[in-house]
Amino acid sequence: GSISVGTVSLDLPGRRVLIDGWVLHLPAWEAALLMLLMSNTGRVLTTAELAQQVDGSYRTNPRRTVRRTQRSMRRLRCRLLVSPVTPTLIERVGSEGFRFSVVDICDQGHAVYGNTNAEP
Repeated sequence: GSISVGTVSLDLPGRRVLIDGWVLHLPAWEAALLMLLMSNTGRVLTTAELAQQVDGSYRTNPRRTVRRTQRSMRRLRCRLLVSPVTPTLIERVGSEGFRFSVVDICDQGHAVYGNTNAEP
């Protein structure tokens, strides 16, 4: 499937992300993590929650799966930093949480964080 939140679109089968006209290709694990985060825009997900939902082997080897998720999240956050002036799309929350949020620049030039597709 695919998902769009604000100006970010993810094509999961093709593992392509489109951000403001920029196309990024992701490894399968990172694409799955991004899909999960985008599907829960604005909600904080822990590393353990991400690991459980992305990898079926979590039950047999949770420590290994969590470490792999942590490494993948570091790489994914770096990949999605399109420009030094663009705020991060995946925010680190505390020591174990991550939240996907989009930023819109409104007509007054102020950044607006959150789910821009939310119903009023």
